[in-house]
Amino acid sequence: MTYGAAGSSSVPDIYLQTPYNGQYSFTLENDFCDYTASYFDLRISERCDCEIRVEWRGSHYSGSSGSCRNYVDFNLDNPYGQPVTINLNSPNGIFVPSSILVPPGGTFVTVEFIPNPGYTGPMDTWMASTHNPDDFSPCYLEGEYEVPQPLCNDTSWYKQAAARTADDADAEHNFSLAPNPAISEVGVIYDLPMWVDGSKGTIEVYNLQGALIGEYTVEQASGTQMVQTEKWSPSVYIVLIRVNDRVVDYRRLAIQH
Repeated sequence: MTYGAAGSSSVPDIYLQTPYNGQYSFTLENDFCDYTASYFDLRISERCDCEIRVEWRGSHYSGSSGSCRNYVDFNLDNPYGQPVTINLNSPNGIFVPSSILVPPGGTFVTVEFIPNPGYTGPMDTWMASTHNPDDFSPCYLEGEYEVPQPLCNDTSWYKQAAARTADDADAEHNFSLAPNPAISEVGVIYDLPMWVDGSKGTIEVYNLQGALIGEYTVEQASGTQMVQTEKWSPSVYIVLIRVNDRVVDYRRLAIQH
């Protein structure tokens, strides 16, 4: 979004065209300065009539304790005569993939659920957004579902591990991206108090369709991994870090060219 204004002390009316709940920030760029405001939470409250339907069909996990993934099954109904893209979100984690192209008639999908650190369930809210293809009006739906129990990526172990390996028993991990949005490269900055000798870690980058587009080995408790992004399409990507096959944290990365 670009807004042009002249004069001083003017307050513009801003229309934010987005189907997503989440955190956003406004950036001011002109000939005199660049300023980025602090993040704010956006929650979609107005809902247009939706003809699509989303039905939760179950939750499960694959693997064994300490090395497993959470999965959620959905039926996505598309009554239109052309494909539509449905975006799935959750206030307590992310779905991978989170952007799904649904053919006419609908489809059955299984998506991975990666919980936020500290979230253990059991109830969560799915949020689905799209645009009606007839008039491109926004469409938003939500509903409750139950995550797998127990969550195999339960992050309660992080504080316990940090307390055993760090001087500060309340030490928390750090995981950030800079700059974000990025153009040609981004630094993935991490500090992992739960890291011990013999740990194995990876930084993984996914697009919204769930495709893994980059994977980088983590070999120490803290550092910065530079990632080249100049060949990536402008979009939003999911960057996550795993330690011993457990997701520590994730961030959304915006790419602009």
